[in-house]
Amino acid sequence: MYTELKSALVKRHHRDDLIRSLETLLDLSLVHVDIQGTDNDEHQTPARQYCGLFHLAGMHACQVHGSSIGAPIRLEPGDLLIASFDAHGDLKAIDLQLSGPSLIRGRLYFTGGWHRQFHEVLPPWFVIRPGDAGDVYRRLSNAMIEVSQSNITGRGVILNKLAEILFTIAICHYAKRSDANLGLFTAFSDRRISKVLNAIHEDPSRSWNVQTMAALACMSRSSFTQRFTQLMKMPPGQYITYWRMHMAERLLQDPRLSVADVSEQVGYASKAAFYRLFKRIQGMCPGEMRAIRSTSTPTQETL
Repeated sequence: MYTELKSALVKRHHRDDLIRSLETLLDLSLVHVDIQGTDNDEHQTPARQYCGLFHLAGMHACQVHGSSIGAPIRLEPGDLLIASFDAHGDLKAIDLQLSGPSLIRGRLYFTGGWHRQFHEVLPPWFVIRPGDAGDVYRRLSNAMIEVSQSNITGRGVILNKLAEILFTIAICHYAKRSDANLGLFTAFSDRRISKVLNAIHEDPSRSWNVQTMAALACMSRSSFTQRFTQLMKMPPGQYITYWRMHMAERLLQDPRLSVADVSEQVGYASKAAFYRLFKRIQGMCPGEMRAIRSTSTPTQETL
C-alpha cells in the first residue's frame, strides 16, 4: 500500500513538472496559429517553420478519416483536432483527411527554431473535446466559432489569438491526461536543465557560457552539454541564440526602442553581430521585421 501511494505521489509530482515545463515552452507567445485566409501576403511574413495543423469543428459536425486512426472519428462543434508534422514538414498521420462544412482550419508555427522541440513531443494527432477540457476551453471555442461567423473588425487577428490560446489549453490538457504518452514530454521535465532554462529566460542578456550554465545545474561541463543537447535537440549556445532572437522579435514591436537598444537588451554589444544573427535565424533584418510587425495587425472585416 505504501509503495503504491509513493509511486502515485512521484507520478503526480512528475506530471506537475511536465506541465510547468510545457507552460514555460509555450510562454511568451512562442506558438502562433495562422487561421486559413487571414494572411494578406504570404511573401511579407517572417520566416516560419510550420509544425502542425489546427482544425476546429465550427457550427456543424465533421468527420476525420484515415487508416492511421482506424474507424472514422466524428468531431462535434467545438472539438479540436491537432495534427503534427515531422521534421521534414510532412504529416505524421500521412492519410489523415477531414471533411465538413464549417471547419476552422489553421497552421501551427514557431518563430526561430522552436518547432524542433515540438516535432519531438507532438503525437501524430489528438482530439480535444469541450466536455473533457472544461468550461474555459468550451467558452473560448464557442467564441472562436462565433467570431468566424461574424464580420467583426479585426476578425482574422482575433481568430489567430483565440486559436493560440486554444492550442495552449489543448496541449497542456493532452499532457495531463495521456499516461501512455507521458514520455513524449520528459524532455522538458529535467529539474537541473529546467533551472538553467528559467535563468536564461529571465536574464537573456547575461554573458552565458557552458561553465556558468553547468555550475547552475550542478553538473560537469561535458555532462551538462550532453544532457542539454539530448533534451533540447540543440546545444546550449544555439538555444541561447534562438531565445535571444525570439526576445528581440518581441522587443522590436516597441517603437520606443531602437535596434541598438534591442541588441543590447538581448545581450549583444555588437550591433553588427546582432544584425547577422537576426537575419540568419529570422530570415530578414531587424528593420524589415519591425516594418512588417507595424503593419501586421490590420483592421480586417473579411477574410
